[in-house]
Amino acid sequence: MRLEDWGRRLEAHIMAFRDAPFVWGQHDCCTFAAGCVEAVTGVDPMEPLYGLYDDRRSAVRIIRGHGGLAKFVDRVLQCEGFGMTSAPCLMRGDVCMVRHDRSRICGVVLGSDVIVPGLSGLMAISRDAVMAGWRIH
Repeated sequence: MRLEDWGRRLEAHIMAFRDAPFVWGQHDCCTFAAGCVEAVTGVDPMEPLYGLYDDRRSAVRIIRGHGGLAKFVDRVLQCEGFGMTSAPCLMRGDVCMVRHDRSRICGVVLGSDVIVPGLSGLMAISRDAVMAGWRIH
């Protein structure tokens, strides 16, 4: 369930990572999206996975072991009761996967954009790039 002050908490989380460099296992697309979920609900769905990867190779191994990024995110979020939804139904604070530069990246919906971590800080990608989405209620 969304916390009463989830909007303020989500904005604070995003501002805290605005200029943060990309670091596997600390500030990557999955940890950023999980941090947004925690800001909105108070629950960090990635908590059991911290420390299990710290570079691209180990992250890819975990993601491939789950059948790809969408299935990995779906499994992690379903453990907390959050389910997939269609792109048009996504609202502010929901998690989604977008395609960007031949990659798939997780982020959080903010209006007409999706905020995702880049190499040297957060960046906005159009919602038109959404491939999958999860409703965070």
